[in-house]
Amino acid sequence: MESYDYVTHIEGNKYFYIPNLFKFNNHYYDFKKGEEIDEFFYHFRYKNLLTYDIVKNFYKNKQIHLNYYKYQSLDNNIFFINNHPLNCVSISGFVQHFKIRSINKKEFIVIKIDDNSVNDHFDYLSCKISVEKFRTLNLFNSNRYESFKKLHCKKVRIFGSVNSRCNEFDIEYIKLIDEKNSLIDECEHWKSCIENRHELYDNNWVVDSSILKKLLFSNRISNEKDISNDSEEANSKQESVFETKNRKYKSLNYYDDGVECNYIETLQYKDLRNEIEITSPYASRIDKKFNPHVYLKLREEQTSHENMEDGENPGKCLPVDLVLKPQVAERIACESVESRDALDEESGSKGIARIPETNSKKYNNILLKILLFDCEDLVSTDYLLKLLKLQKLDGNTENITIPKLIFAENNDTFSNKFSHYEFTLLKEYLVDLQKIELIRVNNAGDTMDLNNLHRLFSYCHKHCKLFINLKYNTVTINHSLIKKKLDIHKVPDMVIINIYRESIKNFVNQNPRLLKSWFIEVNANRSSILYLKYPGNVDT
Repeated sequence: MESYDYVTHIEGNKYFYIPNLFKFNNHYYDFKKGEEIDEFFYHFRYKNLLTYDIVKNFYKNKQIHLNYYKYQSLDNNIFFINNHPLNCVSISGFVQHFKIRSINKKEFIVIKIDDNSVNDHFDYLSCKISVEKFRTLNLFNSNRYESFKKLHCKKVRIFGSVNSRCNEFDIEYIKLIDEKNSLIDECEHWKSCIENRHELYDNNWVVDSSILKKLLFSNRISNEKDISNDSEEANSKQESVFETKNRKYKSLNYYDDGVECNYIETLQYKDLRNEIEITSPYASRIDKKFNPHVYLKLREEQTSHENMEDGENPGKCLPVDLVLKPQVAERIACESVESRDALDEESGSKGIARIPETNSKKYNNILLKILLFDCEDLVSTDYLLKLLKLQKLDGNTENITIPKLIFAENNDTFSNKFSHYEFTLLKEYLVDLQKIELIRVNNAGDTMDLNNLHRLFSYCHKHCKLFINLKYNTVTINHSLIKKKLDIHKVPDMVIINIYRESIKNFVNQNPRLLKSWFIEVNANRSSILYLKYPGNVDT
């Protein structure tokens, strides 16, 4: 369908359209150049949202920017909820914290807003505005630099956009809310936020087909005009150009008068060496005195040898061995080990694949993230397996089901969904988690209980959050104490360390400026140490 030309990505039944179509979405406002903006405009055009809905969608929104649109082709001030693009957002709440931050030698005021929709202060939304713009707002009837301090503990309504790169809210306008009408205003704001939430989550955005037809038709007309304007000039030059080129290559013996051959064919024949260098993986190692005729002859011999192995050509012929430099051979060998499924010779065709350690760790990290962040305490294997497949392919996480009996040895239903390599990794990792009692699988094999895993993650998450908020530089991770407190005695120390790592990565993804650097010093049979360094810390 031609309408797919206007779609950058398809996710289930959701379509992510090109940025030129955003203006047809009811939640997106297409700013016109020189348009006057007043207070009425802010209340009429900006969509009310709760800070919970913004913070909750930070990770998903960043994945959409990175994987579906790329940062180069999409503004950072576009925030996605479901597949709806929003560039005008309004939030309301109390100012709980403020500070001055310098970015590229420009001073910004950063405040944190609490609208009672998040559980703790760690999830407050950071909002920033430049000092110059804040002065123009003339709040408190003053444009003095120090007047921003009066915002502390004030009820405000903020209009702006969500910065998808920094996970912050860029402020365009601030309105103070009168304390006498604060309760009525808050009730109306929450009502509007709930209505917008249902409208955004429950309804996927679909561009009307009549709009797409008009755009397709208008594009055809414009393309035809451009082609017709250029065709006359191109046709007038085409004959003379080809005659000149053919005459030139006749003199260089690249053209045979006895064979009907046009300019393009002669050009391809002349540049055969260059084409082989581009397409061949050994191009950079081929000798500079490469002769295309010799290459074609060798290739014919190699092809005849391949046909002989298949029984088509019983003649005697030896294969062509490409002599590679040691570094090239080493590189190709490493790539082949990572990419193919090598079966154990003793186990035969039904053996278990020998899995490279690096790929195993990478795949286990993906599994751990899915179990921690995308699954509930009780999850079906149908949901988990499909989630894993989508996570590996395009970073997406949708609730779709696939077959049961994850621990069945002969499961033919996986042939169309998972490779033997992927299924082996999945099975091994989940069996390991079952052995250490972090997950439990019922007898039917279609449901897993993740309660112990989520209890461990919740403990590590709160532990990290507490000490990061208190700006601790070193934190002791007592393995034995955690096992005793949560009654998970079979869990190895490295599993606990990996959970801590995922917790900190989650914090950093939500707020990239939270930490400057961090690492965990792992001590066998002892307490490990977590080292934290914050942006304000001075290197010693």
